[in-house]
Amino acid sequence: MNEAVIGWAMICGLVLGLGLVIILRALPVNNQPSFSARVAPYLRSTDSRFALSDSGVEHTLPLGVLAKILTPVLHQAARQFDRFSLDTQQLRHRLGQANSRLGPNDYRLQQLGLGVLGALLGTGLSLLGVWAGSLNGFSAAVIVLGLAGLGVALRDNLLTSQIRRRQARMLTEFPTIAEMIAFGGQRR
Repeated sequence: MNEAVIGWAMICGLVLGLGLVIILRALPVNNQPSFSARVAPYLRSTDSRFALSDSGVEHTLPLGVLAKILTPVLHQAARQFDRFSLDTQQLRHRLGQANSRLGPNDYRLQQLGLGVLGALLGTGLSLLGVWAGSLNGFSAAVIVLGLAGLGVALRDNLLTSQIRRRQARMLTEFPTIAEMIAFGGQRR
């Protein structure tokens, strides 16, 4: 058998396996609501100052019906993806440092989306290489997985650059703020 065919068979098998795991994890048997989700409707107050739980607003992707269909699967994939990177508290801290309006789940979905985009780009490039006869199956798999990893790392790199830009802005504004505080203290 040709090495390229074996490589593509391995990639297709991995994608099929991942798809089956996601489908099995999304079954209703595996998605029983937690205790806090079951009790939350009874704890909501009409006055937001006394609310004991969140407002119940769900963040959805701007894709309409497709988003409503795919959101549970993407959230499950993001939860699985969360196991391999920063924990949620560290990520919240980093998002706060960047002054981002994104929550950890939204950030994870963006990371997952860039990873999938990288994998699709890698698949396209690998198909072109195999079609030209200059690429074997192992190299194609490395390209696909490498570009998927680069997509995930790109989102993290963007967050890091947002944090650095915000910190630089804060450092440039610090002398002005210190001066205003000093002048405010002299008036009294």
